[in-house]
Amino acid sequence: MKNIKKLITLSLLFAIAIGFTSCLDDDDNYSVIIGTYRTIDEDGFYFEIEQEDKIVTMYPGDTRNFFDRDIPDGQRVFIYYDLLDEKEPGYDYNAKIYGIDKILTKDIIPITEATEDSIGNDPIDIVNCRISLDKEFIHMKFQYYTVNYSQISHMLNMVTPEIEEESQDEFIHLEFRHNAYDDYRSKIVTGLVTFRLENIEHLMESKKGIRIKYNSINSGKKEVELLFDKKTPAKPESRIGVTSIK
Repeated sequence: MKNIKKLITLSLLFAIAIGFTSCLDDDDNYSVIIGTYRTIDEDGFYFEIEQEDKIVTMYPGDTRNFFDRDIPDGQRVFIYYDLLDEKEPGYDYNAKIYGIDKILTKDIIPITEATEDSIGNDPIDIVNCRISLDKEFIHMKFQYYTVNYSQISHMLNMVTPEIEEESQDEFIHLEFRHNAYDDYRSKIVTGLVTFRLENIEHLMESKKGIRIKYNSINSGKKEVELLFDKKTPAKPESRIGVTSIK
């Protein structure tokens, strides 16, 4: 049974082994995976996990080590877990949950002349990005400059421009914005961010995809294109990155 559990764990393409400082014993075996926190009622929850080209579900069968329940529905998270032998009807996996770390998850917002300065437009690179399999999110890996031991929390936003594109255009136009708050620039750091598509959902049926403009670190203005009819398989992501973002 132990070998079967290991095989199932390996089949979850996001799973990687990392160290996790918590109330774990030396004998604890755990993995980490990226998923979406889903609420059922006031106390109930489960996780949705994009596994290559499909979405699977994980039930939290044992939460004795997990205490943080102040998490909104649709929050992207790192899940620290160990698969349980017992099956839970209606779910693909049943797991003991040791804890989670939140991944910055934000709404797409409009930008106006009044908010332009606070939103910022400092250099940032999109390493990769994709639309989630359920077309509910944009998942993105990014890089920007900071300095060792910086106490400044950079701000990231996905915005709709104040001047709308021509209605005949087949794409929704967005801008990925970064405010570094005048932080020093000595090293590049990497991180993850997720943006909910809910605020532009009404536009998606009549459009071919999304084009995202951003101010790159070395090449100035750049643009990335995401198509709604193209499914990008989920790939493994490591437990990376900068956490001083908002």
